Amino acid sequence: MKLSIITVNLNNKKGLEKTFDSIFKQTFQDFEYLVIDGGSTDGSLELIKSFSTKINFWMSEKDSGVYNAMNKGIKNATGEYINFMNSGDCFYEDTTIEKAVTHFNQDIAVLCGDTKSYKKELFVANLFAPKAISFGYFFKGGLYHQSAFIKKDLFYKCFFYNENYKICSDWELFIYALCLKNETYQKLNIFICKYDLGGISADSKFIELHQQERRQVLNKYFAVFVNDYTEYEKIERFYNKKIVKKSSIILQTKVPKVFYKLITAVIYFFTIKPKSKK
Repeated sequence: MKLSIITVNLNNKKGLEKTFDSIFKQTFQDFEYLVIDGGSTDGSLELIKSFSTKINFWMSEKDSGVYNAMNKGIKNATGEYINFMNSGDCFYEDTTIEKAVTHFNQDIAVLCGDTKSYKKELFVANLFAPKAISFGYFFKGGLYHQSAFIKKDLFYKCFFYNENYKICSDWELFIYALCLKNETYQKLNIFICKYDLGGISADSKFIELHQQERRQVLNKYFAVFVNDYTEYEKIERFYNKKIVKKSSIILQTKVPKVFYKLITAVIYFFTIKPKSKK
């Protein structure tokens, strides 16, 4: 079996119905499907049982959090690659898996496509996976696990999700495996997921916790780089403001677009330069 899809759920019957509908409509059905429920009391369990013939493995028991549930899924999965499509999220279209599996390669540890984010069924933004991975990319953002296909053995080579974190354990695995251990990555030029912004990781009330967990991860694995990179970002923001200000002056003179781009590039080149050593 090449692919295991795991859905984690806790008292989100409505979201689970949407996720089930997306998964069961996939034109490619040669995958293993696991549902890990945290002991729901809202009717989710009855829903899971009603689809038990389409689910290869399911369990419903109290857990210590989403990453504890995801780890349970990993340990029970048998596929070469794992995708997490948790309740409320769904695949972008019915042919998504059919398109994605054609790119599976035993030499690639993580494949990731693009994401469309929604809030209360309203489209918010396209979230594009990078063509290539860099520390700078993870310093500012990260991959969405809903749109990623992760080799199962990566968890055993690196580690399972850190259950002490509430938000950033998947980010920790990605930055550790891809930036520190140089595991292989491939961008998929297709949309994989419709991402529901109703979860904790996208909730503005948890921004401080999100940042705190990211800092802990960075200081744990990349302490030698963090201060330098933070300082670099401050300098970059400062000079970017200068560029925007000077560019706006150019625009007011109604310079043709081709010359505007050229002049802006020149400003950038001569404005952002390192200070001479004292």
